[in-house]
Amino acid sequence: SSGINAEWPLRPGAEEVEACKVEREMVTKHYGDEMNREGNFISKLKFQEQTLDKKIADRQSEHDQILAKFNEMTTKGKDDIYNKELLIHRLNFDTARVEKSIPRIEADLVNLAKMATN
Repeated sequence: SSGINAEWPLRPGAEEVEACKVEREMVTKHYGDEMNREGNFISKLKFQEQTLDKKIADRQSEHDQILAKFNEMTTKGKDDIYNKELLIHRLNFDTARVEKSIPRIEADLVNLAKMATN
């Protein structure tokens, strides 16, 4: 025996080479198709994510505007209540002062009327 394994050819035949090329092309095409399909899927997900991010940003902006308006109205309402309370206190003070002054003014009118008739 010359030490060469007859079952293991040293060089593949042309048919085997061609079969391997065809198989490699099929694998390469399948890989390309899968990568393209996955790429399209990822692109769709990224688009959906961007759309949702924009919707969230719009809603956040709307929320911030409404919150600012609410805070402004709350502050204005508190100021209006405070100002009205001050006005009520002033009216109560003036009413009490006038109620004390009326009897004195009426007495003065009586005195003036007596002086005018004399």
